[in-house]
Amino acid sequence: MTFETYRQLTGRTMPDLGSLQLNVLHMMLGMTSEFTEIIDCTDKINLGEEMGGDTAWYCSNYANLMDLDVSFPLDIHGINKLKMSFYDRSGYFLGGQYSYVYLQSEICKLVDLEKKRFVYNKEVSKEELQERLQSILDHMSLCLHAYGIDPFQAMDRNIAKLKIRFPEKFTEDNAKNRDLDSERQALES
Repeated sequence: MTFETYRQLTGRTMPDLGSLQLNVLHMMLGMTSEFTEIIDCTDKINLGEEMGGDTAWYCSNYANLMDLDVSFPLDIHGINKLKMSFYDRSGYFLGGQYSYVYLQSEICKLVDLEKKRFVYNKEVSKEELQERLQSILDHMSLCLHAYGIDPFQAMDRNIAKLKIRFPEKFTEDNAKNRDLDSERQALES
C-alpha cells in the first residue's frame, strides 16, 4: 500500500468534529497521546501498531486536512542519510532510542505551530507545516527501520483493524463498542 492510498483510506475513519480547528486539534492530541503509547510498547506488533499504524493515521489525516504534500516511509537511501545524524563524535551509532527523542521533538514543534495559528492567530505557512510533518514521518521511518518493522505492513494492518472497527465509516457507536479480539487478530495476521 502506498502512503497516498493509506491517506485515502484513513480519511474514511476520521470523525468530522464540525470545524477545521477541532479536527486539527484532534490530530495534534492524537499524535501526542500515541507517542506515549509508543513508549509503553513491549513488542514489535504493538510498536508497529502504535507508530506505523496509529501515529501514521493521525499524520495522514492531518496531511489530508491541511492539504500537505508529504511522503512516507523513507526509502533505504533516505533512512541511511537520516541515520548519519545519530552518530556521536566517536562514530558510535546512538540507535533507535534517539530517533524517539527526535520524533517527540518534531511532534511538539508541530503542535506549537498549530497553537500559534489557533491561539495567537499567527500566520504559519503551509510550507512550515509540511516541513514539520515530513520530519515527523521521516523520524517514524527511522524508528520503524531501527526495530525491523515494515511500515507498509504496519499501514496495511492498521487499515485491516479499522475496517473491523468501522466497516463503512466512523461512528461513535462503533468507536465505543469495539471487538478487540478481532482487531488484535487483524494486527497479528
